[in-house]
Amino acid sequence: MLPGRVELAVTQYERVSANQLLYRMTSPRWQELLHDLHEARAALDRVIAQSETFGPVLQAQREREKALAEAIALQDVRVKRLEELQESVGARASELSDARTALAAARASLGR
Repeated sequence: MLPGRVELAVTQYERVSANQLLYRMTSPRWQELLHDLHEARAALDRVIAQSETFGPVLQAQREREKALAEAIALQDVRVKRLEELQESVGARASELSDARTALAAARASLGR
C-alpha cells in the first residue's frame, strides 16, 4: 500500500480494448521507490563491470607467479652449481652470494 491518487481513464461499463489506458496512478512514495531501484541497479552494474576486470588481472597474476617459479628453479640450480664449484675448485664467493641474493629476492616476490 502506498499513499497516492488513482485517476480512472475509463468510465464504468465502458468497452475497453487491449493496451488501452485504464488508470493513472500518482504517488510520491512510488517515485521514491523507483528512484531507489534505479540507484540500486546502477550500483549493481558498477560492481558487475568492476568484477569483469578481475579475470584478466587474476590471469596476469597467475602468469607472473609461473614466471617467478621458473626463475626460482633456475636460480636454485645456479646456486647449487656455484656451491659445488666453490667446494671443488674454489669458485668466487661473491658470485655465489649474488646468486643466493637473487634467489632470495625471487622467492620473496613470490611469497615463499
